[in-house]
Amino acid sequence: MLRIGMIGVGQWGKNHLRIMTGMPGVRVTAVCDTADKSNAYVRQAHPEVALARSVADVFRQSDAVVIAAPSSLHARLASAALSAGLHVFVEKPLATTLREARAVAAVARKKKRVLQIGHLLLYHPAVRWLSESLAKNHLGRPLYLYSQRINLGVVRRDENVVSSLATHDISVCLHLLGEFPVKVSCAGQSYLQKKIEDVAFAVLFFKSGAVAHFHLSWLDPHKTRKITLVGSRKMAVFDDMATEEKLKIFDKGVEGFTVRAGRMEVPPGPAITVRYGDIHAPKLPTDEPLKIELSEFVRSCEANDPRGVLAGPANAIEVMAVMEALQKSLRGGGRPVAVGKKP
Repeated sequence: MLRIGMIGVGQWGKNHLRIMTGMPGVRVTAVCDTADKSNAYVRQAHPEVALARSVADVFRQSDAVVIAAPSSLHARLASAALSAGLHVFVEKPLATTLREARAVAAVARKKKRVLQIGHLLLYHPAVRWLSESLAKNHLGRPLYLYSQRINLGVVRRDENVVSSLATHDISVCLHLLGEFPVKVSCAGQSYLQKKIEDVAFAVLFFKSGAVAHFHLSWLDPHKTRKITLVGSRKMAVFDDMATEEKLKIFDKGVEGFTVRAGRMEVPPGPAITVRYGDIHAPKLPTDEPLKIELSEFVRSCEANDPRGVLAGPANAIEVMAVMEALQKSLRGGGRPVAVGKKP
């Protein structure tokens, strides 16, 4: 029986607790949260779970911990848990800086413990389907990707909208395109709070010629969670807000072109032939992405295999490197910033 401790059971941490308490082979030993509201929720919804007085108490009762505390505490709590010999699942982001992320990853390597980061969308059945289709060349070469992660929702005071939302899109983008950007740009505005951007537009440029664009906002009339991927053969739209048919594949494109040096080249002629084919909505598993994600963490802990997780330290460091470049561009008024070599 794997003993799991939890640090933080706020808005998102409640979902971790719900899934972990119902997972076979797992026992949630203790929960630690500083908020009275969160503790009252645990007493009412999960009376079988003990409330710990301190993080150290959680560590002493656990083989592994799930950290869903405020982002500013992630690196410190993860390092402490790993140093205590525990496996760690930490919500995104792993850290607030690339330097911190590398330091946490170093502790995980030294202690030979599982370190998994909550890049949830990598475990979404739609993203998995797209990844497998790209690997089989069903969509052709990925040409460009754009996402909309917008809402009139939670407005944070301790981080801007890029820090809060872009992690999801960066992780999916790097995973699907299979390469690291050479430069980025990011522009935004602070309408609700001084010097805390609540809307931003980010662009990632890749050596292959692919481009990715993210629209991020806390100040929008629509709640949209959508990713569009245009390939050289077919196009795909992943709409996470759709109740049915979250993923649609469009058999559309341009006929007679060739892909050279990452770019489409159309032969000379009076007209370009455009193909309009069928629209297909693949049947996807209905498993909850968070359950898939946490199940992978549990399996990796039981096998004591740090290599068993998709969203591991290497993935987190790549995402953080892009994030830092975006923030630098944002502070510089949107000017392009070189990202450097893949970490």
